[in-house]
Amino acid sequence: ELIFEFGVCNESKQDSLANYGDKYKYYYICQDNEWKRTNQVTYENGVCNESKKDSVAKSGGSYYICQDNEWKETTELIFEFGVCNESKQDSMAKVGGSNGGLAGGFGTSYSYYICQNSEWIETNQLTYENGVCNELKKDSVAKVSVSGGFGTGGFGTGGFGGWGVNNKYYICQENEWKETSQIVYENGVCNEEKQDLIVNDQYVCRDGEWKTVEK
Repeated sequence: ELIFEFGVCNESKQDSLANYGDKYKYYYICQDNEWKRTNQVTYENGVCNESKKDSVAKSGGSYYICQDNEWKETTELIFEFGVCNESKQDSMAKVGGSNGGLAGGFGTSYSYYICQNSEWIETNQLTYENGVCNELKKDSVAKVSVSGGFGTGGFGTGGFGGWGVNNKYYICQENEWKETSQIVYENGVCNEEKQDLIVNDQYVCRDGEWKTVEK
């Protein structure tokens, strides 16, 4: 019946695909003058060959990538953002979005990645939003807002007073994002140029450090 419906497999039909059988649950491909069983991802996306190298596909709820002339199962990350290679060096990616439940607050849960040395490496929200800390970003500052549960400090000082957001501040130094203070985030590093500068009658820049003004 397969041949009756799709014809004889010959050179003119090479790599042709067919869906046949009880409720069309069997997939076939014409290769070497013979109809051969294949899989759903091949049926839906064609034969994996050199022309499709590193192409991605989704089939039957799973993700696939075409490599070595074969559709291989892969991750949502690669499906969404592709293979990490030289052209994507230091590119960022974010995947996920499922509800985090109590463990992560009631907000949305994501995973963050950076492409380095031909590999997707897990990173954090800070780097995803502000980039890699390097010499070009030295003394740059950044802020990340993190949901902290109910109230200002989770189920503690704030009780059930409302949904809290905690701001964390960072500075790029020695090729690393390091936690810093709000005064540094808002006014920059205290250096010789800012010596004796007073901010909001609260802080003064002295000897490379922001200090509380003595009253």
